[in-house]
Amino acid sequence: MAQPQAEWQTFAGSTTAMEASEASEAKCGEGVRYIRALGARLHLMAEREGLWPLLHAAQTILTEGSPSQEAQHELADAVAWAASATRCMQDEYVWNALACLCAASGRPHQEVFGQPPMTASQQHSQAVWQALSALADRTAGQSYPAVGMIASSPFPLLWFPQWLAEDEIVQLLMQAEESVWNPSPLATEGDAAVRSSESLVLSDSPLVQKLRARAAALLGLAPQHAEPPQLVRYSPGQLYKPHVDWGHGTDASLFIAGQRVATVLAYLTDIPKGCVGGCTHFPHLTREQPQGLRIVPVRGAACAWPNVSMHGMPLIETEHAAEPLIVKPESE
Repeated sequence: MAQPQAEWQTFAGSTTAMEASEASEAKCGEGVRYIRALGARLHLMAEREGLWPLLHAAQTILTEGSPSQEAQHELADAVAWAASATRCMQDEYVWNALACLCAASGRPHQEVFGQPPMTASQQHSQAVWQALSALADRTAGQSYPAVGMIASSPFPLLWFPQWLAEDEIVQLLMQAEESVWNPSPLATEGDAAVRSSESLVLSDSPLVQKLRARAAALLGLAPQHAEPPQLVRYSPGQLYKPHVDWGHGTDASLFIAGQRVATVLAYLTDIPKGCVGGCTHFPHLTREQPQGLRIVPVRGAACAWPNVSMHGMPLIETEHAAEPLIVKPESE
């Protein structure tokens, strides 16, 4: 069945920055009024199908304009009030998309949408643990003949010394050189002391599809569960302090994508000559090393681990850090 479309009109573009800003705010104001009217209808008739035009209108306002933070808050408030009319007759996808939109706008409205799901699917969590355990037991040795177990407790951490072929590395580095790098998430929020690297999400290509399928198969999952690969670049002195890859309760994307069950981290370069540091540090893995376990990057190698337990609960023990790359003094 076709998705209902909102009766939504957009404003013509303006010629100056001030006029464009005013037009954006005016369009947002009109959009909020439209959403309030739609919400009134939903409260009167409780039509489940009304969620589609509600989502369409809200997304149109946010993507075609640049509303201020205050305007986004007003929009989220109107969306939450309208959505509350259909609380007992949800369309799961649209409901979660609206919840994500409100949370990302700074107004999560948990009284309407509740909290995002922190627990991962138990089925997918178990699949990851079973796949990694099988690889560690060499039951899949033909696919990954040199797989190594870095740690087995409190979670399996595996090492794949030849996960990327040299031609794949070259293609990825070429694409990286041709792409626009941006400050990694968190750094853009003004806390460069936590994360100061640069990142880019690779656009779709045959190689990207191949790598997503490879990562998913390694973890015992279907390819559609693999996120688009993200490249991260660390210049000397840049770092990412201890963090986890699973989403916290404030992560709006949990409503849409669900919890991140595992990570495959591949290295495209060795530590440059004349530099030290740059390791991936797992501070909680202290069984053999009191200061935690450090993985030295090796070109073409990868490591993989689950972010959640077999029951889908996030594991704080998976916390890890990207240590800064330090240029050694010439005297050394």
